[in-house]
Amino acid sequence: MNEHALQKIGRTNGSICTLTAAGTVASTAVFALALFAAVAPTCRAQAASENSASAPTQSAGITLTLNAPPDPVEPGTSFQVPVTLSGTGEIVSFTVVFEYDATKLMLTSITPGDVLNRDGKSAPIIHSDSPAGHVVISMARPPGSPGIEGDGTVCVLTFQANAPGAGELTITRAFVVDRGQQMHPARFAPAHIVVRR
Repeated sequence: MNEHALQKIGRTNGSICTLTAAGTVASTAVFALALFAAVAPTCRAQAASENSASAPTQSAGITLTLNAPPDPVEPGTSFQVPVTLSGTGEIVSFTVVFEYDATKLMLTSITPGDVLNRDGKSAPIIHSDSPAGHVVISMARPPGSPGIEGDGTVCVLTFQANAPGAGELTITRAFVVDRGQQMHPARFAPAHIVVRR
């Protein structure tokens, strides 16, 4: 495998977390793992110091949507939030960073959707959920696989409702990587979740 340098860049203005590769990236999986390792701690530090007005510059058309239940959920029950992606070209991986109220909800599982593995190739999920309430998810196609184009579900989040009240599931960073290893930020909006009293 050819050696290549990966350099993490954390912009001081907090506009976006990026990773650049010097030379050819030999493996999509290696790139995704390095990307995940770089983004998780940097985005966590930025999220603690930013307000909601300083979202990254977002690519027109690429949208990540959190599909929360439209009605209040009962305490003690489980519910799912499919995360859907639309408006992309041919992509090989995605990364999303989100936060939720851990006093009301508990994330119990993250399962892959149909976007990156719809041709039968496995695209495993890598995630970090520490500290509670802060989650980084990355998913990448196998090395040498072509990009996948089209809308669909990238993953499904399963939560347990633990305490009554209203809260938000908020994306703080979201981007996809195309087959040329270029990152494209996605548009996003928070999802409102209500646990019945």
